[in-house]
Amino acid sequence: MRLPHLPPDSCFAAKAWLGGSGLAVGLLGMATEHRWVVWIAVGLMGSAFLLRFADQTSRGP
Repeated sequence: MRLPHLPPDSCFAAKAWLGGSGLAVGLLGMATEHRWVVWIAVGLMGSAFLLRFADQTSRGP
């Protein structure tokens, strides 16, 4: 599904999947008390955050 206001070359789907899976994995890691699973979730959420900058184009003032 595409939202009408997003440009066609947007990384929106990748950011949404990384963020959602990071949240789910983080909750699973906290529920099972496995610290390494929580660190995987931190990596997924960090990747989603860094994709914000890959998607931006240079804009004038």
